[in-house]
Amino acid sequence: MKQLIKKAIANEFFVLCQTKPIKKITVTEIAKAADISKQTFYHYFKDKDDVLNYLFDLIALDPLFFDITKDNFVTIISNFYYKMFLNKFYYKVASNYETQNSIMKNFIEKTETFYKNYVLQKHGEDYLTKDILNAITFYSYGIVHLVKQWIDNDMNESTDEIAITCYYCMPQLLKDLL
Repeated sequence: MKQLIKKAIANEFFVLCQTKPIKKITVTEIAKAADISKQTFYHYFKDKDDVLNYLFDLIALDPLFFDITKDNFVTIISNFYYKMFLNKFYYKVASNYETQNSIMKNFIEKTETFYKNYVLQKHGEDYLTKDILNAITFYSYGIVHLVKQWIDNDMNESTDEIAITCYYCMPQLLKDLL
């Protein structure tokens, strides 16, 4: 039940994003649209940035990521970007909304966390060397910048092209761990 309410709030925020700039959407409007009180909103989310990032996770993140290998990297990443493509308007608006807890900063954190956890689960703690951690950070910032450009250019390149570019840009240290 709790997840249903959280998703309902996020869905109403998503709908509001279609009609109004994020900067002008208030928590009061989100709560009213979701037919809940502000107190209930704050039970589920810290602020509208929290909803923005929750939507990113809900729409785009895929549990299949941990099954990623060199052989299926492009397919899995392409599917991730395809989910973003299906919600192009939202990502265009959300990626240009700059706050302390912006969706792009969240994307960097999620990317870094994913690769760290991937290395831990597939290879163990000994593989999280300083060089690997630096490669993960470098790659995470670069990929998010690449995706931001793709979003800003109205996602004109195919999701496969972006996924292939992500693979080619990956430091060899990380490729060797896939």
